[in-house]
Amino acid sequence: MRATKRILPFVVCGVVALASVAVATAAEAPAKIVFTVGLVNDVDTLNPLVGVVVPDYEVWNLQYATLTDKAADDFATIPGLAESWVPSNGGKTYTYSLREGLKWSDGTPLTAEDVAYTINRARDEEWLNYTSVVANLTAKAIDDRTVELTTKVPDPKLPTMDVYILPKHVWEKYDAKAAPKYRALDGVGSGPFTLVELKRGQKVQAERKFFPGYVLVNMEMTDETWHLIKDTPKVTGFLGTKTKPTAISQAEADRIIKQSAEGVERAR
Repeated sequence: MRATKRILPFVVCGVVALASVAVATAAEAPAKIVFTVGLVNDVDTLNPLVGVVVPDYEVWNLQYATLTDKAADDFATIPGLAESWVPSNGGKTYTYSLREGLKWSDGTPLTAEDVAYTINRARDEEWLNYTSVVANLTAKAIDDRTVELTTKVPDPKLPTMDVYILPKHVWEKYDAKAAPKYRALDGVGSGPFTLVELKRGQKVQAERKFFPGYVLVNMEMTDETWHLIKDTPKVTGFLGTKTKPTAISQAEADRIIKQSAEGVERAR
């Protein structure tokens, strides 16, 4: 059978931004630690719905926790906001138990409702950075610490659920048209660090080129093409899991290309 060509994003090194974030400290440690991250390229946006360059993800990974996480050595599913999960319905349903006492950085309790809200709204509005994961999912908050995820089709990614969970009390103020345009400078997060300031720097390249964090390639996925891309200098991996790249739609590719083109215009 002939392989079908798909558009696959892969990640490259060498991108830019300057962001300052402060660590969220426990009540018994009032002194805050400021963590300043200096990159070579500017953050494109701090809005996790639409950002596509690597510096954006660098900040989000510090600011937003995910329901589950991945082990550094083998990418196995490990606890994140959820401390445990139980499968049912032949693996099409997973019930996650959140850790006790979770709070957003502004002191608002982080509950299962935030998880369900993020997943269901991302699915309904087809958020760019979420839709490939949540398109077939339905989330239901059973109680404050319990959320149930059900997939319409067998999903080999589950129980991993690594999309950024967003604070409902912040994002519900913005409708489907306003949310992608929101600058997300509120600093409300659940990760180990909370954004307090963003300083946009200047590009050091004389030609002032725009460097996106992803390169898109329309390719037939075979062992040969896989190794060809993976062995290319500066390529750090494909979008998706370690062994299963995630293809994107033509519409998503067109949107990323448009944003990259707009970035070139801004840099000149």
